[in-house]
Amino acid sequence: MIFTSATNARGAMRVMGRAASALLVALLVAQGSAVPSFAIGVSGSAPFGLSPSPDSHGVSRPYFEMQVLPGQSVSDSVVVSDQGRSPETLLISPALGVTASNSGTAFEGAFEPCSGTACWITGLPSSVNLSPGQSLTLPFSVRVPAGTAPSQYLAGITAKPAQTPGATVIGGNQKTSVNAIIIHEITIGVAISTGALSQLSSKLVITGVSGAYIGTVPRIMVVVQNQGQRYAKGIGTAICTENGLKKSLPVDVNTVLPGQSATVPVNAVQFKSIANCVVQLNYGSVAPAAWTGSVKIPVATPSVQVPIAKGVYATLPPAKIPTWGVALLIGAGALVLLMLVLSLFALRRRRRRRRAQVAGSSEDARPLVQPQPSSNVETHDPNRPDPHHGVSQPTDGPEPAANDTTSAVGLGAVAVATEAITSPPVKETPETPAGKSDKGPSKKKSAKRSSKKHR
Repeated sequence: MIFTSATNARGAMRVMGRAASALLVALLVAQGSAVPSFAIGVSGSAPFGLSPSPDSHGVSRPYFEMQVLPGQSVSDSVVVSDQGRSPETLLISPALGVTASNSGTAFEGAFEPCSGTACWITGLPSSVNLSPGQSLTLPFSVRVPAGTAPSQYLAGITAKPAQTPGATVIGGNQKTSVNAIIIHEITIGVAISTGALSQLSSKLVITGVSGAYIGTVPRIMVVVQNQGQRYAKGIGTAICTENGLKKSLPVDVNTVLPGQSATVPVNAVQFKSIANCVVQLNYGSVAPAAWTGSVKIPVATPSVQVPIAKGVYATLPPAKIPTWGVALLIGAGALVLLMLVLSLFALRRRRRRRRAQVAGSSEDARPLVQPQPSSNVETHDPNRPDPHHGVSQPTDGPEPAANDTTSAVGLGAVAVATEAITSPPVKETPETPAGKSDKGPSKKKSAKRSSKKHR
């Protein structure tokens, strides 16, 4: 399995997806019947190996082929080896054999809870530790549940490294580089027959034919189903006629497991709209599988390929909006963005003006003349007689402490308020400074007036 990533100069863009498998697939034919294709190795220098153990005559086998009756079991072994220069920890798991979407065999469900034929394989360890160059033989058993119908079935044994390797640069240019995470995974097929092959039926049926585009190439899609008990594969032709043009198209169907289906694409670049076709497949039976009918070729849907790196392209879906509509949308988006930026600037200026107005109003609210300290205001001692008329006058507030310097302004305000009660206000003249009261003649006159009243 290969996972790729493209990185450009402005940032990283992960384009995760399954690419072409790194597994080498072998197509095996034995006893005149179709058998599935199995992964038996890894192209290039694989860090480990997985293969069936040699048979009793010392002959190597590309895959396992077993005949097991329902309710019985057989034993065999698989060999794992470290082919690298460092220790290797491998994960081992049974897998379920299935038919690939376009025919051929595939395996799924490895390293997950088992299902179907994967549960028939038991006795394998979940992981093994190998030294460089070391090989281990792992025994296992295959048990077919009682009541299983006579047929051919498929399972598998899968191995992969326990630790995912790092990314490797596989191409690029000055602006873009393509990285790949290559995971070596090997699966050995286990073909299981629950009855004698000579007693198992073989039947391949064409259930339908339709037209479709795969990329830019028109295809005729042939749907086949295996209604027999044995693995089936076929080879044949699709003879189609359109407007007097008659062409013979090759049809190649790989392995289809019993009870499963596949859709096989056939290139049909010669046809444009509707063609009358006759499809025939020979799969080893006396009568071939056949289908006759009209096939409608759909209208081509254009697609755009964007180069990512040398030899690497990304296919974009067809545009459903015309070019002028895309340009209009881009212009509208730019206008909206500009309006948002202008709104933000206006909001910031408005906030600055408000802050300036609040700061100005707070400055205007401050008194132009600060109250003088309490030492400039005459206070009265309740125990000391008034020098003017000999009568002690009560004070309206507590006398400030001599060492209290933290509330000078506040105490001055209290003293001024007391003076306003005991004496009439004094009008300020140009000669009298603002904030200072005339304590001379005004107080003497008020004292004389009070003494006259008392008399």
